[in-house]
Amino acid sequence: MQQIQNNETEDQDYLKQISQQILSIELNIIPCTIQNQQSFDKIVLFLGFQHNQFDQLYSHFIDKKCLQQNEFFKIVKIKKDKHSSYLINSPYSLNRCSQEDEKIKLFFSKINLEQIFINFKKSEIHVVINYQKLQGNSEEEKLKIIIDYEFLNFGRIILKKEKISLINQYGKNQFSYTYLITLKSQNNLNFIEIEQQKILRNIFKKNEFLYFQILKHPIQFNYGEMSSEIMKVQEQLFEFVNNKIEQFQIQLLNLQQIPKLTDFFELQQSLGNYLKQLNEILSLYKKPKFSLVWKIVYKINHLNMNIGSSINIQLKNLNKQHLEQFLKMKRCTFEDLFIKMQLLESNHLKLIDEFLRKYHQYQYDDVLLVSLQNFAINVDFWNSYFKDFLESKLSQLNMISKNLQPQPQQDIEKGVFFFGKSKVGKSTILNLIQNPQILTIKKEFSEQCYVVKDGQQSQFNIGHGFMSETQMIQGTQIDDVWYFDCPGFDDNISEYTRIAHRINLYNYLKKTKKVIGFLVIDGSIKDAQVIKDTINPLYELIKDKNQLLKEHHKWLSLILVKINKSSRIACINNWDQAFQQLLNGQYSIYKQMYENDNQCVEFYKAKKKYLQDNQKFEEQKNNLKIKINNIINSQLQNYDFELKFDLILDQNLYYIIGDGISMLIIKVQHIILILTNLMNNYILENKSEISQKLQQIQKLQDIFQEDIIESNLEEFLQCLLSWCQDLIQFDNLISFLPQLIIDIHSFVKMLLQAKNNLLAPLQINTEIIRENMKKIIEIIKRIKKLNQIVTIEQIMLTVSTFRAFSIDSKIQEFLITLKSLPLLEKKLLKIMYQNYLEEQERNERI
Repeated sequence: MQQIQNNETEDQDYLKQISQQILSIELNIIPCTIQNQQSFDKIVLFLGFQHNQFDQLYSHFIDKKCLQQNEFFKIVKIKKDKHSSYLINSPYSLNRCSQEDEKIKLFFSKINLEQIFINFKKSEIHVVINYQKLQGNSEEEKLKIIIDYEFLNFGRIILKKEKISLINQYGKNQFSYTYLITLKSQNNLNFIEIEQQKILRNIFKKNEFLYFQILKHPIQFNYGEMSSEIMKVQEQLFEFVNNKIEQFQIQLLNLQQIPKLTDFFELQQSLGNYLKQLNEILSLYKKPKFSLVWKIVYKINHLNMNIGSSINIQLKNLNKQHLEQFLKMKRCTFEDLFIKMQLLESNHLKLIDEFLRKYHQYQYDDVLLVSLQNFAINVDFWNSYFKDFLESKLSQLNMISKNLQPQPQQDIEKGVFFFGKSKVGKSTILNLIQNPQILTIKKEFSEQCYVVKDGQQSQFNIGHGFMSETQMIQGTQIDDVWYFDCPGFDDNISEYTRIAHRINLYNYLKKTKKVIGFLVIDGSIKDAQVIKDTINPLYELIKDKNQLLKEHHKWLSLILVKINKSSRIACINNWDQAFQQLLNGQYSIYKQMYENDNQCVEFYKAKKKYLQDNQKFEEQKNNLKIKINNIINSQLQNYDFELKFDLILDQNLYYIIGDGISMLIIKVQHIILILTNLMNNYILENKSEISQKLQQIQKLQDIFQEDIIESNLEEFLQCLLSWCQDLIQFDNLISFLPQLIIDIHSFVKMLLQAKNNLLAPLQINTEIIRENMKKIIEIIKRIKKLNQIVTIEQIMLTVSTFRAFSIDSKIQEFLITLKSLPLLEKKLLKIMYQNYLEEQERNERI
């Protein structure tokens, strides 16, 4: 089978290819025309001979009749001395699955022979194998291949491994023959030359015929290498379907997390209706077996063609540009949000389902599609809280939290902060204070600008494009004073980034004992709104407004950038005409600082002519640095003055985290429910060795040592996220859970930083998952002790003595056939833990 592809068209082609192969197999299953044989006639089964080779072996019989012939089998009836026998030839039964055409022929042969033997219910059989067709470099290797690849298994029919003939044709009519009492790799093959007409005579003379067994219990059905290949296809298909479900639930989560979903009423309605009907579909399948997938997909496809189409129409009306940061965070495109009309091709899935149920029943029926079960849990949760816009709120918090900086760990004794709008020149001023010599003038975007000289390194990047260069508070220490370059109050990336910047600034200000501030404003612009937008954030952060309105001279100053030498005096003389009384009230401080030489610094507009006299240019920059430093030193003398700050939440942010604790508890409980389900699946279905499972569960047990409370919540989420990311390499079903954890961790981060207080009391019970982990560890340790026992039969005898552990006799017979101890350990773990879960479920119902 082909590898799984990511592209949607190739995904559908993958399913189509499997279904076409299955259809080809089904069409080549040829009914046996010999019906209901109740006689005790003998059968000689030839494996691996071409029909013309096979014909040579009975050609000397006078009374012979071909009853049925096709490419895959031939049945001939021979009669001698009133005794009838049947000769059956199967040319491709010794095929291997290394090539696709050989694999398909092997499948045809296995299935056809199974049907034939069912019609010969009470016959005795002798098996003849074409030694030439066996691969291997030695006799031992060839015999081992017969055993390992179970050439004598035909589904419900198991042929015995005793009294078998091997024929080696080494010339046109030259044959050698050997007879094995018991088939084992250590046999010594003593071939003897034999005439072709004596081969059947020799077989009948020995009269070494055995009754074959027709099995009843599906757990015992085995088609040899065909079963192994079907298992590979099933596992690949399982992974394929899981990936599609995973992608689909991520898509639905992304749709719910579209920023400001509350503003798009028609999209809300369509999406809410979609989740409601999808929940009704999935609620019918509490424990979805893999065999039910095609039915579920059929219903989802129908839903997609109806309400999904409506969602797509509403999506087309959205402004892509407003979603850019959201899509970047989600690592998806705008087109990825659109509902596909077909989740998967249900007709292909149905055909595959019928084939697997027919030829791989036990292993197939035993598979629970955990990804679909988790999807149902998620959809039920989303449907319950969609009207509260829970996922949309969490997404917005996530976008804010991605730009939150850690709070300073230590108090800052002296801090100088540069405030202002984006790209006004704060980073340039920091470079000037740190090292004036690295600044020069260069033409950027059609105007002269201050830039860092080529070859010089700077901690503070100077941006002249449309996007602000400073996205985080950056600081540098000069002597005993810290200088901070702050992101613009009007940052042009997004509303969520601006909220994060405000919180970051508050956290730095409140950790600084002595705050000195500079408002950096473009002096060439006479726009009152620009000035208001620069002052407003500070006004909101100052707890005692008088510290800004009446005492600003103690800590705050003004830097006018991009200003001409004569502009300031002209503006002071014509203030009312310039601003028409728009800067009265709380904004009057601007005029007070503007007029005060001790509070106002002029940073003249960059002009190319400054470069003509380098000494004068350097002197100008140094004078500017000295003036700024003088203001800082003067204001640092106000020892008794201490600013007080308060964070007033943005109205949108306040709305999002308003019901924080209740929303938090709901989401953490949801995560634990999903985790419990995934953990159970990891134990029951994952192919990892049980020692690996033990190690992972012990790590998880360390995370869940107690109930979750407010003081351990953040650490719990961080540890759980790390555990999930580590386990993904062993089980990719875990991959969706980290996204849920990241979302809720963002929420916790926002509660802690935005509110700046401890979380309100909460307690989330984790007893069930802790008890499950305890039981898993107990079972694995008990199984590991079985390593000391020599044979699997003895192991099974010991297992039967385990308290509270019953095992079906047929399953016990099957377990004994597992010759590999690791396989037996995994199967025992599954059975024992499944018994425990079923018992817990019964107790809950009682």
